[in-house]
Amino acid sequence: MRERADQLKTQVRHKLQQLATSSGVADTVALVDVLEHLGVDNYFRYEIATALLRVVHHDEHDCAVAASGSNNGDLHVTSLRFRLLRQHGFRVSAGKIAIV
Repeated sequence: MRERADQLKTQVRHKLQQLATSSGVADTVALVDVLEHLGVDNYFRYEIATALLRVVHHDEHDCAVAASGSNNGDLHVTSLRFRLLRQHGFRVSAGKIAIV
């Protein structure tokens, strides 16, 4: 049983690392949210922090590239992104995202 749990933890870590390098913000925040709702996020603190840093850098890049405020997701993804970033110690404002 413990071996299976370790295998699953390894798979989740790998998935978080893949999302941090290749996928969009929506997939990243959705996975982090699911891990938190399942109550297993404490096993993946480093990977979650890395993924959320990528989200912050992605947001900063979007602000720099698209000053017109293009919509890169739906309301659910946007609100989930803001909630997760605030929850994990990032200050999110209308103009910029900064680390608290």
